[in-house]
Amino acid sequence: MSSKIFDYLIKNYWNLLEVLEQEYIISKIKSQKKTNDFTLTEFDIKFEEKIISRLLSTYNEIIYMNYCPVCGELARTPKAKSAICGHIWHDI
Repeated sequence: MSSKIFDYLIKNYWNLLEVLEQEYIISKIKSQKKTNDFTLTEFDIKFEEKIISRLLSTYNEIIYMNYCPVCGELARTPKAKSAICGHIWHDI
């Protein structure tokens, strides 16, 4: 579950990451593309958890976790009004 939250945060709140965090993520992605190995190491998992924890505690007034009211999955963006399950909530 934390990988989905991590992906959501880095896609939508990249600007809140520290420069060293951004550089590590970029280098990790480049390395994974080169080797075609997308498995997460124990270090990667701890890194993601620390980023999630830091961002949510430091920027809790800025970050909006946009969950679907039906399936509970994260939408793609903070302003999205539809979910992977197909539910649309423009009227809410």
